[in-house]
Amino acid sequence: MQREICALFVALIFVLVFTAPVYPADPSTVLDILLSNNKNFVSGIPNDPEDSRLQSIEYELGTGAMAVVLMCSDSLPDPRVFLSHNNIVVVRAGGAVIKTAGLVPDDPILGSIEFYPHVENTPLVIVLGEEKCRLAQAVIDGAEAKGSVGAVFAPIRIGITDATKAGVTGEVLATKATEANVKRTVDRIRGTRFIIGPLVDSGRLEVVGAMFDRETQSVRIIYRPDHKATGGE
Repeated sequence: MQREICALFVALIFVLVFTAPVYPADPSTVLDILLSNNKNFVSGIPNDPEDSRLQSIEYELGTGAMAVVLMCSDSLPDPRVFLSHNNIVVVRAGGAVIKTAGLVPDDPILGSIEFYPHVENTPLVIVLGEEKCRLAQAVIDGAEAKGSVGAVFAPIRIGITDATKAGVTGEVLATKATEANVKRTVDRIRGTRFIIGPLVDSGRLEVVGAMFDRETQSVRIIYRPDHKATGGE
């Protein structure tokens, strides 16, 4: 009888350890960790490997990705470096834009983003634009959109138009146009009803817009439509 009890106890431990469910991680906590990592990276300060928040998130996600970063196909550094975490999925597209409009998920880039929240419970999607974006500047300078380049230039032109209507001119136009496109892309991703939309509505996923400064390697958040501000935030 004692042996049977011991065997049952061992089996129970095995089940708890090796078949533990994957719990959805908190999107705000993940974003706070990555922004803190970036701040430390810029300052040359090593991250704390004993950070209890990070350990908890990594346990909850298991082998799942902590975040998906949609960024420009330009030669930007790997966000796994300046966000100081290896378990980040990077999806690149010209201008960090997707073509999906409305509620029809017909874009393979969007599908690549959707996979990780859907299958691995990834709690965060970051749409990352670049300060002084070279693609945006090329459109401003009148670069010719031959071949499929037009598909990349078209949404960038919309951002330039939005920024121009807001009175933006000169050297900051490329950055402000990129910010407008980042926000529009965030809304398009959030607006898909099949996977991401319901996850956002349930609070299990957050889609945010951010900008990367190539010179300082810093990341700043410019758009958090699902963030519930508290206190003085």
